[in-house]
Amino acid sequence: MIENKIIFEGKEYIKMKKIQGNRKTYIEYRNEELQKIKFFEVDKGSLKEISNKDDLKIAIEKNYIIE
Repeated sequence: MIENKIIFEGKEYIKMKKIQGNRKTYIEYRNEELQKIKFFEVDKGSLKEISNKDDLKIAIEKNYIIE
């Protein structure tokens, strides 16, 4: 299950948007205090580190927002 808030490296990040790459779906999480964005790959309903940075880059450039 994809959470609306996660703790990453001891800081809280809030789910912002979901984008679709050519191969995978990605979730953007944002920490307003640190002004940082972190992307995770969705794999079978759970989050994991990005496995294909080129696919993520294309999805961001094309702005393939699905949620």
